[in-house]
Amino acid sequence: MMLYELLWYLDYESRNSLYEIIKRHCKDDDFNVALYANIMLEILWFDQFDGYFIEKKEFFNEISKRGFKKLIKTKRITNTKF
Repeated sequence: MMLYELLWYLDYESRNSLYEIIKRHCKDDDFNVALYANIMLEILWFDQFDGYFIEKKEFFNEISKRGFKKLIKTKRITNTKF
């Protein structure tokens, strides 16, 4: 996705093709890719952006049942003199 963004800035002539490619990624199964693609469309093609595509997956309801929170604590020495 970052490569597409770089190409958008460097190759003006390929922007229409990049738009079509990035728009397809908005429905990607990988959440991070879909989010990045939506953000890119919102920023780079704001006049054509129709809003974030939201698709509920079957496993969303299982997250709260099977998930659990973990708290990670670390001790930090903040008064260190060098």
